[in-house]
Amino acid sequence: MKMLCKSANLFLSLLLLSFPAALSAGELEPSAPPSSGTMKTLDEVEPRIPIPGSETPVDTFDIYESGSYYLTGNRVCSSTGIYISSGVNNVTIDLCGCTLSAEEGSTGISGIIMQSCRNVSISNGTVTGFSARGIVEHNSDSNAGGHRISNVHISNTGSGHYSCNAITLYGKGHTVENCIIRDNSNDGIVLHGGGTVRNNICTGNGGKGIFTYGNDLIKGNRCCDNGEDGILVNNGNSILIDNVCTGNEEHGITTSSADACRIEGNVFSSNERNGIHAGQGSVIKSNTARNNGMAGIQSGGNSLIIDNTAFENATYGIFCQNGYIDSNCAVGNNNNIYSLGSTVGTNHAP
Repeated sequence: MKMLCKSANLFLSLLLLSFPAALSAGELEPSAPPSSGTMKTLDEVEPRIPIPGSETPVDTFDIYESGSYYLTGNRVCSSTGIYISSGVNNVTIDLCGCTLSAEEGSTGISGIIMQSCRNVSISNGTVTGFSARGIVEHNSDSNAGGHRISNVHISNTGSGHYSCNAITLYGKGHTVENCIIRDNSNDGIVLHGGGTVRNNICTGNGGKGIFTYGNDLIKGNRCCDNGEDGILVNNGNSILIDNVCTGNEEHGITTSSADACRIEGNVFSSNERNGIHAGQGSVIKSNTARNNGMAGIQSGGNSLIIDNTAFENATYGIFCQNGYIDSNCAVGNNNNIYSLGSTVGTNHAP
């Protein structure tokens, strides 16, 4: 037994003596850094082309090829700010929170011009002071379409040209969203070929807040204190949902030249004419119209008018011929419901 204990003690002693040597046997530092051959810079992943900023007036920045561009600082322009050449598609312009502005006193210029382009994205900055348009796509044929304007603030445009608007987009399938369109001389947002206008603020413009030519989704916009209609749809079958139109000098929403529109969940107040002036065959549902200078809701024939609230409007709460009027609340209007030839269900209209 003593011999076994001595053998165990000897073994433990040898193990302890060899342990520090084992710890120091290898190199603690790697012989070379890990290979970086697979790593790419941001410019390699998405090459970006700078648009130089300038506090002194500079000439037009021309874009002749597809790619991703960004504004490096505020840029004062002596003529048109940025011009995307004809047929140049798939261009992204990030304004990077900067301002593209016109030299004081300049005339006949626009902030950003596209000419027969497709899939141009413009975002994240301010365009101001141009005497013509803020942003425009000129071409109305099938060569132009798919532009996206987002998070752009456009102001004080159009003073030199009565027909030039803050945003004008010909072509099809455009989207304008999350923009502020304020204090421009003429119309705010104009779409000619169908698209989406969503979550914008259009206020204090000399013309209409939003003007489209049909087959559009117009949702969640706030159109206030404009010199004409808050929203005008000229033709086609559009959907207008969850918009707020107040204090405009004509109608809150007018689709009188556009049949079979869906107008739902909107709020109209204190417009100088009708809250809603809709065309034939419209579906008008769950809107609120208050204190408008004429009717709260007026529609052409064969329209469905249900679940709306119209109160304290100067002439009619609801005016419709040959339609269907049901489950509405119309109180405090000069004439709560005018239903010539319409089918009238159960409404609260004392």
